[in-house]
Amino acid sequence: MGFIEKRSGRYRARYRDPLGRQRSETFTRKADAERFIREMQVDIERGRWIDPAGAGVALATWAEEFLSLARRLSPLTQETYARDLNRYVLPRFGSYRIGRLPADEIENWLNDEIAAGIAPSSVHRHYRVLRRVLQVAVEKEKIPTNPCDRVQPPRVPKREMVFLTWEEAVDLA
Repeated sequence: MGFIEKRSGRYRARYRDPLGRQRSETFTRKADAERFIREMQVDIERGRWIDPAGAGVALATWAEEFLSLARRLSPLTQETYARDLNRYVLPRFGSYRIGRLPADEIENWLNDEIAAGIAPSSVHRHYRVLRRVLQVAVEKEKIPTNPCDRVQPPRVPKREMVFLTWEEAVDLA
């Protein structure tokens, strides 16, 4: 169980994480500190507690770790991920902490890419790369949820299949 202490007019909420390390957070109101302790205790008991330090990692740093974890993927997929991250994702979001990446900013980024004339299929691929990077962060318990889950990616228009006529097929042969 956690406890609260008053220091210099502020309230410090202290608790122990699942590994037994002491953690703390400071609040201006006692009610906020009490609510925080209760929430942490419930998360720990339910097995949903996530280390807040993991969410403070910059996306650029996490992307490097993600690429090192992606060694089981084909070399071409790894190259595509690295290229899209370095050219499109990290210039916009590299300095953002993965726990503070806003969904509306992701949607604005997608709209900016469409407005810049990038093909919708390419924009959708960039979105899928960012989504996968953040999904692995969720799986590795760095962040509780993936902000891309709250984003509508651009629609990729479907092209109708084109078939050769009999004469075109004969000419081709």
